[in-house]
Amino acid sequence: MKVMSFREFLGLKGIKIKNLKMEELQIKPLFYEYLKKGGFPEFVNENDEDFIKNQVKAIILDKIIY
Repeated sequence: MKVMSFREFLGLKGIKIKNLKMEELQIKPLFYEYLKKGGFPEFVNENDEDFIKNQVKAIILDKIIY
């Protein structure tokens, strides 16, 4: 299963993009948030960065790589 796209991430946050260029300043922080959360939908509303780091590590390293 693929991780969600940035557009899907914005949709889960309730944000609709009409003009990417005009809304760039508003979207940029959300893009960094998307990158930190690894594109996993279960972390969209999670704000605890340590929890996210540990879970992404567990998902990627423990379940996928090993």
